[in-house]
Amino acid sequence: MLHQPLDPAAVLEDGEPPARTTSERTRAVLWLTAAFWGSNVAIFTFANWLEGHPLLYEMAGMRLLLAGLGYLLSLAILAILHRLAHRTLRVRAVVLIAAAAVAAEVYAWLSFFGFALISGGSFHPDINLANAITTVATWSWFFIAWAALCTVLEYHFDVQDERLRTAQFKALAEKAKQRALHNQVNPHFLFNSLNSISALINDRRIESADRMIDLLATYFRKMLAVDPSAEITLREEIGLQMEYLEIERARYDDLDVEIDLETGLDAATVPALLLQPLVENAVKHGVARSQPPVRIVIRARRKDGSLEIAVENHGQITRSASAKGTGLGLANVRERLHNRFGERQSLRAAPMVGGGFAAIVELPLSGAS
Repeated sequence: MLHQPLDPAAVLEDGEPPARTTSERTRAVLWLTAAFWGSNVAIFTFANWLEGHPLLYEMAGMRLLLAGLGYLLSLAILAILHRLAHRTLRVRAVVLIAAAAVAAEVYAWLSFFGFALISGGSFHPDINLANAITTVATWSWFFIAWAALCTVLEYHFDVQDERLRTAQFKALAEKAKQRALHNQVNPHFLFNSLNSISALINDRRIESADRMIDLLATYFRKMLAVDPSAEITLREEIGLQMEYLEIERARYDDLDVEIDLETGLDAATVPALLLQPLVENAVKHGVARSQPPVRIVIRARRKDGSLEIAVENHGQITRSASAKGTGLGLANVRERLHNRFGERQSLRAAPMVGGGFAAIVELPLSGAS
Protein backbone atom coordinates (compact mmCIF):
# COMPACT_ATOMS: atom_id res chain seq x y z
CA MET A 1 0.00 0.00 0.00
CA LEU A 2 2.69 2.45 1.01
CA HIS A 3 5.48 4.20 -0.80
CA GLN A 4 8.66 2.18 -1.17
CA PRO A 5 12.13 3.70 -1.62
CA LEU A 6 13.13 4.39 -5.20
CA ASP A 7 15.37 1.89 -6.87
CA PRO A 8 18.76 3.59 -7.48
CA ALA A 9 18.58 2.31 -11.07
CA ALA A 10 15.51 4.49 -11.56
CA VAL A 11 17.52 7.67 -11.01
CA LEU A 12 18.28 9.30 -14.34
CA GLU A 13 21.52 10.71 -15.68
CA ASP A 14 20.88 14.17 -14.28
CA GLY A 15 20.59 12.74 -10.76
CA GLU A 16 16.94 13.63 -10.31
CA PRO A 17 14.49 10.95 -9.13
CA PRO A 18 11.82 10.13 -11.72
CA ALA A 19 8.94 10.06 -9.27
CA ARG A 20 7.20 12.32 -6.82
CA THR A 21 9.08 12.80 -3.56
CA THR A 22 8.16 10.96 -0.38
CA SER A 23 7.12 14.25 1.23
CA GLU A 24 4.49 14.84 -1.48
CA ARG A 25 2.98 11.42 -0.93
CA THR A 26 3.04 11.80 2.86
CA ARG A 27 1.42 15.21 2.64
CA ALA A 28 -1.38 13.81 0.49
CA VAL A 29 -2.03 10.93 2.92
CA LEU A 30 -2.05 13.29 5.91
CA TRP A 31 -4.57 15.56 4.22
CA LEU A 32 -6.74 12.58 3.35
CA THR A 33 -6.64 11.37 6.96
CA ALA A 34 -7.55 14.82 8.24
CA ALA A 35 -10.45 15.04 5.78
CA PHE A 36 -11.67 11.59 6.83
CA TRP A 37 -11.77 12.43 10.53
CA GLY A 38 -13.06 15.93 9.84
CA SER A 39 -16.00 14.55 7.89
CA ASN A 40 -16.72 12.21 10.81
CA VAL A 41 -16.95 15.17 13.20
CA ALA A 42 -19.10 17.15 10.76
CA ILE A 43 -21.59 14.32 10.15
CA PHE A 44 -22.18 13.47 13.81
CA THR A 45 -22.31 17.13 14.84
CA PHE A 46 -24.88 17.80 12.12
CA ALA A 47 -26.93 14.85 13.37
CA ASN A 48 -26.85 16.26 16.95
CA TRP A 49 -27.95 19.63 15.60
CA LEU A 50 -30.90 18.09 13.76
CA GLU A 51 -32.11 16.35 16.92
CA GLY A 52 -31.63 19.50 18.98
CA HIS A 53 -29.14 17.97 21.42
CA PRO A 54 -28.80 20.16 24.51
CA LEU A 55 -25.04 19.61 24.71
CA LEU A 56 -24.41 20.33 21.03
CA TYR A 57 -21.28 22.44 21.47
CA GLU A 58 -19.82 20.25 24.19
CA MET A 59 -20.39 17.19 22.04
CA ALA A 60 -18.80 18.91 19.03
CA GLY A 61 -15.76 19.89 21.10
CA MET A 62 -15.38 16.34 22.43
CA ARG A 63 -15.65 14.93 18.91
CA LEU A 64 -12.91 17.27 17.73
CA LEU A 65 -10.69 16.04 20.55
CA LEU A 66 -11.53 12.42 19.80
CA ALA A 67 -10.90 13.03 16.09
CA GLY A 68 -7.42 14.25 17.00
CA LEU A 69 -6.83 11.05 18.96
CA GLY A 70 -8.23 9.02 16.05
CA TYR A 71 -5.87 10.89 13.73
CA LEU A 72 -2.92 9.81 15.89
CA LEU A 73 -4.16 6.20 15.90
CA SER A 74 -4.37 6.34 12.09
CA LEU A 75 -0.78 7.59 11.90
CA ALA A 76 0.28 4.73 14.16
CA ILE A 77 -1.34 2.23 11.77
CA LEU A 78 0.33 4.05 8.87
CA ALA A 79 3.75 3.74 10.54
CA ILE A 80 3.23 0.01 11.12
CA LEU A 81 2.26 -0.55 7.48
CA HIS A 82 5.26 1.47 6.33
CA ARG A 83 7.54 -0.92 8.18
CA LEU A 84 5.83 -3.83 6.41
CA ALA A 85 6.02 -2.24 2.94
CA HIS A 86 8.18 -5.08 1.58
CA ARG A 87 6.05 -7.89 3.02
CA THR A 88 3.37 -9.76 1.12
CA LEU A 89 -0.12 -8.37 0.64
CA ARG A 90 -1.59 -11.12 2.81
CA VAL A 91 0.67 -10.24 5.75
CA ARG A 92 -0.14 -6.55 5.45
CA ALA A 93 -3.88 -7.25 5.20
CA VAL A 94 -3.81 -9.37 8.38
CA VAL A 95 -1.79 -6.73 10.23
CA LEU A 96 -4.16 -3.99 9.02
CA ILE A 97 -7.24 -5.86 10.30
CA ALA A 98 -5.60 -6.55 13.65
CA ALA A 99 -4.34 -2.97 13.99
CA ALA A 100 -7.76 -1.58 13.01
CA ALA A 101 -9.45 -3.76 15.67
CA VAL A 102 -7.04 -2.55 18.36
CA ALA A 103 -7.41 1.07 17.27
CA ALA A 104 -11.21 0.67 17.22
CA GLU A 105 -11.18 -0.75 20.77
CA VAL A 106 -9.02 2.10 22.03
CA TYR A 107 -11.11 4.72 20.25
CA ALA A 108 -14.38 3.21 21.51
CA TRP A 109 -13.26 3.36 25.15
CA LEU A 110 -11.90 6.88 24.72
CA SER A 111 -15.28 7.90 23.26
CA PHE A 112 -17.13 6.24 26.13
CA PHE A 113 -15.19 8.04 28.83
CA GLY A 114 -15.13 11.32 26.90
CA PHE A 115 -18.88 11.54 26.43
CA ALA A 116 -19.45 10.31 30.01
CA LEU A 117 -17.28 13.17 31.20
CA ILE A 118 -19.27 15.92 29.48
CA SER A 119 -22.68 14.32 30.08
CA GLY A 120 -22.43 13.99 33.85
CA GLY A 121 -25.18 11.73 35.17
CA SER A 122 -27.25 11.82 31.98
CA PHE A 123 -24.95 9.41 30.08
CA HIS A 124 -25.96 5.80 30.75
CA PRO A 125 -24.97 3.61 27.78
CA ASP A 126 -26.06 0.01 27.74
CA ILE A 127 -22.78 -1.89 27.98
CA ASN A 128 -23.06 -5.53 26.96
CA LEU A 129 -21.23 -7.98 24.73
CA ALA A 130 -23.43 -7.30 21.69
CA ASN A 131 -22.93 -3.53 21.91
CA ALA A 132 -19.21 -3.99 22.44
CA ILE A 133 -18.89 -6.18 19.34
CA THR A 134 -21.02 -3.77 17.27
CA THR A 135 -19.02 -0.74 18.39
CA VAL A 136 -15.63 -2.33 17.79
CA ALA A 137 -16.75 -3.67 14.39
CA THR A 138 -18.10 -0.26 13.36
CA TRP A 139 -14.91 1.58 14.22
CA SER A 140 -12.76 -1.22 12.79
CA TRP A 141 -14.46 -0.75 9.44
CA PHE A 142 -13.95 2.98 9.82
CA PHE A 143 -10.17 2.49 10.10
CA ILE A 144 -10.15 -0.11 7.33
CA ALA A 145 -12.11 2.23 5.03
CA TRP A 146 -9.57 4.96 5.74
CA ALA A 147 -6.74 2.54 4.92
CA ALA A 148 -8.49 1.58 1.68
CA LEU A 149 -8.71 5.22 0.62
CA CYS A 150 -5.02 5.66 1.41
CA THR A 151 -4.30 2.60 -0.74
CA VAL A 152 -6.22 4.11 -3.65
CA LEU A 153 -4.32 7.37 -3.22
CA GLU A 154 -0.96 5.59 -3.12
CA TYR A 155 -1.91 3.54 -6.16
CA HIS A 156 -2.74 6.75 -8.02
CA PHE A 157 0.72 8.12 -7.18
CA ASP A 158 2.34 4.83 -8.22
CA VAL A 159 0.57 4.87 -11.60
CA GLN A 160 1.60 8.47 -12.25
CA ASP A 161 5.18 7.75 -11.20
CA GLU A 162 5.34 4.66 -13.39
CA ARG A 163 4.13 6.67 -16.37
CA LEU A 164 6.77 9.29 -15.70
CA ARG A 165 9.50 6.66 -15.30
CA THR A 166 8.39 4.96 -18.52
CA ALA A 167 8.49 8.23 -20.45
CA GLN A 168 11.91 9.09 -19.02
CA PHE A 169 13.37 5.66 -19.76
CA LYS A 170 11.96 5.85 -23.29
CA ALA A 171 13.69 9.21 -23.69
CA LEU A 172 16.96 7.71 -22.41
CA ALA A 173 16.59 4.73 -24.72
CA GLU A 174 15.93 7.05 -27.65
CA LYS A 175 18.97 9.12 -26.75
CA ALA A 176 21.11 5.98 -26.50
CA LYS A 177 19.81 4.80 -29.86
CA GLN A 178 20.62 8.13 -31.48
CA ARG A 179 24.14 7.91 -30.06
CA ALA A 180 24.47 4.37 -31.37
CA LEU A 181 23.39 5.49 -34.83
CA HIS A 182 25.87 8.36 -34.63
CA ASN A 183 28.67 6.00 -33.60
CA GLN A 184 27.68 3.78 -36.52
CA VAL A 185 28.09 6.69 -38.94
CA ASN A 186 31.54 7.70 -37.66
CA PRO A 187 33.34 4.50 -38.81
CA HIS A 188 31.35 4.65 -42.06
CA PHE A 189 32.53 8.22 -42.64
CA LEU A 190 36.10 7.37 -41.63
CA PHE A 191 36.12 4.38 -43.97
CA ASN A 192 35.09 6.56 -46.91
CA SER A 193 37.62 9.24 -45.98
CA LEU A 194 40.46 6.75 -45.66
CA ASN A 195 39.56 5.38 -49.08
CA SER A 196 39.86 8.90 -50.48
CA ILE A 197 43.25 9.40 -48.81
CA SER A 198 44.39 6.03 -50.15
CA ALA A 199 43.33 7.07 -53.66
CA LEU A 200 45.32 10.31 -53.36
CA ILE A 201 48.40 8.40 -52.26
CA ASN A 202 48.01 5.93 -55.16
CA ASP A 203 47.81 8.93 -57.53
CA ARG A 204 51.05 10.29 -55.96
CA ARG A 205 49.23 13.38 -54.74
CA ILE A 206 51.04 13.40 -51.40
CA GLU A 207 50.46 17.07 -50.59
CA SER A 208 46.74 16.70 -51.20
CA ALA A 209 46.69 13.58 -49.00
CA ASP A 210 48.48 15.45 -46.19
CA ARG A 211 46.05 18.36 -46.47
CA MET A 212 43.10 15.96 -46.43
CA ILE A 213 44.43 14.28 -43.25
CA ASP A 214 44.76 17.66 -41.52
CA LEU A 215 41.27 18.68 -42.57
CA LEU A 216 39.91 15.29 -41.52
CA ALA A 217 41.41 15.57 -38.03
CA THR A 218 39.93 19.05 -37.58
CA TYR A 219 36.54 17.93 -38.84
CA PHE A 220 36.47 14.86 -36.61
CA ARG A 221 37.16 17.01 -33.54
CA LYS A 222 34.19 19.20 -34.38
CA MET A 223 31.92 16.31 -35.34
CA LEU A 224 32.59 14.33 -32.16
CA ALA A 225 31.74 17.39 -30.09
CA VAL A 226 28.23 17.48 -31.53
CA ASP A 227 25.51 15.77 -29.51
CA PRO A 228 23.74 13.47 -32.01
CA SER A 229 20.53 13.56 -29.97
CA ALA A 230 20.40 17.36 -30.14
CA GLU A 231 18.98 19.60 -32.81
CA ILE A 232 20.99 22.32 -34.47
CA THR A 233 20.09 25.01 -36.95
CA LEU A 234 20.14 24.23 -40.64
CA ARG A 235 22.83 26.89 -40.99
CA GLU A 236 25.06 24.99 -38.52
CA GLU A 237 24.31 21.64 -40.15
CA ILE A 238 25.23 22.93 -43.60
CA GLY A 239 28.36 24.54 -42.13
CA LEU A 240 29.49 21.11 -40.94
CA GLN A 241 28.81 19.62 -44.36
CA MET A 242 30.77 22.40 -46.04
CA GLU A 243 33.76 21.50 -43.87
CA TYR A 244 33.41 17.87 -44.95
CA LEU A 245 33.21 18.93 -48.60
CA GLU A 246 36.33 20.99 -48.09
CA ILE A 247 38.05 17.73 -47.17
CA GLU A 248 36.83 16.15 -50.41
CA ARG A 249 38.07 19.15 -52.38
CA ALA A 250 41.57 18.03 -51.45
CA ARG A 251 40.89 15.11 -53.79
CA TYR A 252 38.48 16.66 -56.29
CA ASP A 253 39.82 20.10 -57.13
CA ASP A 254 36.96 20.84 -59.52
CA LEU A 255 34.17 19.97 -57.07
CA ASP A 256 31.61 22.76 -57.03
CA VAL A 257 29.18 23.21 -54.14
CA GLU A 258 25.98 25.25 -54.23
CA ILE A 259 23.76 26.10 -51.25
CA ASP A 260 20.20 27.14 -52.04
CA LEU A 261 18.12 27.97 -48.96
CA GLU A 262 14.71 29.55 -49.02
CA THR A 263 14.67 32.82 -47.05
CA GLY A 264 14.34 32.30 -43.31
CA LEU A 265 15.17 28.60 -43.30
CA ASP A 266 18.73 29.00 -42.08
CA ALA A 267 17.34 29.09 -38.51
CA ALA A 268 15.19 25.94 -38.94
CA THR A 269 16.25 23.11 -36.63
CA VAL A 270 17.27 19.63 -37.77
CA PRO A 271 18.82 16.59 -36.04
CA ALA A 272 22.58 17.09 -35.84
CA LEU A 273 24.60 15.51 -38.69
CA LEU A 274 21.44 14.31 -40.43
CA LEU A 275 22.74 15.31 -43.86
CA GLN A 276 26.24 13.88 -43.53
CA PRO A 277 25.49 10.38 -44.92
CA LEU A 278 23.60 11.97 -47.82
CA VAL A 279 26.48 14.29 -48.66
CA GLU A 280 28.92 11.39 -48.36
CA ASN A 281 26.84 9.36 -50.79
CA ALA A 282 26.71 12.30 -53.21
CA VAL A 283 30.50 12.36 -53.22
CA LYS A 284 31.08 8.61 -53.30
CA HIS A 285 28.44 7.65 -55.86
CA GLY A 286 28.29 10.89 -57.82
CA VAL A 287 31.49 12.92 -57.77
CA ALA A 288 33.85 9.93 -57.69
CA ARG A 289 32.22 8.33 -60.75
CA SER A 290 31.60 11.39 -62.93
CA GLN A 291 33.76 13.38 -65.28
CA PRO A 292 34.54 16.90 -63.98
CA PRO A 293 33.21 19.37 -63.34
CA VAL A 294 30.71 18.00 -60.84
CA ARG A 295 28.36 20.04 -58.72
CA ILE A 296 26.72 19.17 -55.39
CA VAL A 297 23.67 21.21 -54.46
CA ILE A 298 22.02 21.38 -51.03
CA ARG A 299 18.53 22.87 -51.26
CA ALA A 300 15.99 23.67 -48.56
CA ARG A 301 12.36 24.62 -49.13
CA ARG A 302 9.11 24.95 -47.21
CA LYS A 303 6.56 22.39 -48.33
CA ASP A 304 3.04 22.32 -46.85
CA GLY A 305 4.28 23.26 -43.40
CA SER A 306 7.23 20.87 -43.58
CA LEU A 307 10.92 21.35 -44.28
CA GLU A 308 12.22 19.70 -47.45
CA ILE A 309 15.99 19.33 -47.84
CA ALA A 310 17.53 17.91 -51.00
CA VAL A 311 21.13 16.81 -51.51
CA GLU A 312 21.79 16.56 -55.25
CA ASN A 313 24.83 15.56 -57.27
CA HIS A 314 24.81 16.93 -60.81
CA GLY A 315 27.06 14.93 -63.06
CA GLN A 316 27.04 12.30 -65.75
CA ILE A 317 28.32 9.00 -64.41
CA THR A 318 30.90 7.83 -66.94
CA ARG A 319 33.49 5.98 -64.87
CA SER A 320 33.15 2.25 -64.55
CA ALA A 321 34.93 2.10 -61.21
CA SER A 322 32.85 0.27 -58.66
CA ALA A 323 31.21 2.41 -56.03
CA LYS A 324 29.27 -0.36 -54.41
CA GLY A 325 28.22 0.55 -50.87
CA THR A 326 26.59 -1.10 -47.91
CA GLY A 327 23.47 1.06 -47.94
CA LEU A 328 24.28 2.04 -44.36
CA GLY A 329 24.06 5.79 -45.01
CA LEU A 330 20.47 5.93 -46.25
CA ALA A 331 19.32 3.28 -43.77
CA ASN A 332 20.84 5.28 -40.93
CA VAL A 333 19.10 8.49 -42.00
CA ARG A 334 15.76 6.69 -42.38
CA GLU A 335 16.01 5.20 -38.91
CA ARG A 336 16.99 8.48 -37.30
CA LEU A 337 14.10 10.26 -38.99
CA HIS A 338 11.62 7.57 -37.97
CA ASN A 339 12.84 7.51 -34.37
CA ARG A 340 12.65 11.29 -34.07
CA PHE A 341 9.51 12.13 -36.06
CA GLY A 342 7.54 8.91 -36.50
CA GLU A 343 5.36 9.06 -39.59
CA ARG A 344 5.81 12.82 -40.02
CA GLN A 345 8.92 12.40 -42.18
CA SER A 346 10.15 10.80 -45.36
CA LEU A 347 13.34 10.11 -47.29
CA ARG A 348 13.30 9.66 -51.06
CA ALA A 349 16.32 8.84 -53.18
CA ALA A 350 16.16 8.63 -56.98
CA PRO A 351 17.93 9.64 -60.21
CA MET A 352 17.17 13.11 -61.55
CA VAL A 353 15.95 13.96 -65.01
CA GLY A 354 18.94 14.96 -67.08
CA GLY A 355 21.44 13.05 -64.98
CA GLY A 356 22.62 12.98 -61.42
CA PHE A 357 21.00 11.77 -58.24
CA ALA A 358 18.99 13.36 -55.42
CA ALA A 359 18.20 12.37 -51.83
CA ILE A 360 15.26 14.35 -50.44
CA VAL A 361 14.43 14.55 -46.74
CA GLU A 362 11.11 15.87 -45.49
CA LEU A 363 10.57 16.58 -41.79
CA PRO A 364 8.49 18.88 -39.56
CA LEU A 365 9.44 22.53 -39.87
CA SER A 366 10.59 24.07 -36.61
CA GLY A 367 12.50 27.21 -35.67
CA ALA A 368 12.33 28.95 -39.05
CA SER A 369 11.63 32.67 -39.16
